[in-house]
Amino acid sequence: MAIREAGAGSYGSYQAILSRLHQRVGGETSAPAPSIQGDTFVRAGGGSYTVQSGDSLSKIAQRTLGNGNRWHEIYELNRDIISNPNLIQPGQVLKLPGSSRSAQPAAPAQPAAPKTGMPAVIQRFHDTVERYRAHKLGKITPEQLQALGEANKKAFFNALRPAAEEAERKYGVPASITLAQAALESGWGKHGIGGYNIFGIKGEGPAGSVTKSTQEWENGRYITIQAKFARYENYTQAIMEHGKVFQKVYYEKAMDRYEQNKDPKEFARNITGVYATDPNYGSKLISLMDTYNLA
Repeated sequence: MAIREAGAGSYGSYQAILSRLHQRVGGETSAPAPSIQGDTFVRAGGGSYTVQSGDSLSKIAQRTLGNGNRWHEIYELNRDIISNPNLIQPGQVLKLPGSSRSAQPAAPAQPAAPKTGMPAVIQRFHDTVERYRAHKLGKITPEQLQALGEANKKAFFNALRPAAEEAERKYGVPASITLAQAALESGWGKHGIGGYNIFGIKGEGPAGSVTKSTQEWENGRYITIQAKFARYENYTQAIMEHGKVFQKVYYEKAMDRYEQNKDPKEFARNITGVYATDPNYGSKLISLMDTYNLA
């Protein structure tokens, strides 16, 4: 079976293939087959919602209940399948509390098929697509990413988004923060250190390190210093290593708060002075998220 890159132009084909696979192997497991089409929310009695790629409980609450702060109600209703409210998976079917909003269809998910209740052959197909997407990102050169950043900001973010969303699922870092930092730290791909370090991460990377001049905010002014920066082999690796950075203890406040409220803007404010010494770092990230609808 030929597999094309799962972008906007090929998602319909991806859906159709998954649907046919479900029809052929539906008896392989007793677990319910995942919904391929977007759910319709039954407002009066609660209803259900199928988690889609890039979703968080607060986004689901905003979309289905009209108030992102009601995410904890969804969490309480679904504790049997959600062990960590920060780690929901595409394909999980969540019960919804009642709401007075009129019914509306959910937006179709990006190609990220569910892990729960999936027949083995469909799981293998899904994993193959995800590996292909990661492979394609790994093949993007620094020159190509820079060209996207100069010509089409949306395409720049779309190229990095699948890995950013996977990093959020794996490490809990908001995908919108990862994307905004990639643009800010690299100047839209122009200044990737060692080619693929688009986050300005210091230290040693899987491909070694490189020493560069950099500016730091110290005692009320910028100074220029020499620092060692990590090197990576591709952008997928850079994004995953970026997710690991936030597992360090000094990001505990930002990570804990995001787990509670799913607010990437507060996350941006909480890493100001920690990830970067620039006192305006958080506001710059928030401006990018607002301008390009990342959050």
